[in-house]
Amino acid sequence: MLDHAFKSVEEVRFHVGRDNLRSQRALAKLGVELLTAPEPDPRFPPETYCVFRLPRARWLERGAV
Repeated sequence: MLDHAFKSVEEVRFHVGRDNLRSQRALAKLGVELLTAPEPDPRFPPETYCVFRLPRARWLERGAV
């Protein structure tokens, strides 16, 4: 899915529950970075999730595409 996404976007953002450590560890293996100032999302209270981003350049560095 990420290969497909990076054909049309520069970065992918992941909204993950703050207590969802399993997903956070999985994302860490992809090389994501935690955004220190996540953009507000009206669908979720800001204290319940973390926002991570994966830039296309980092994905390409991993040799995934």
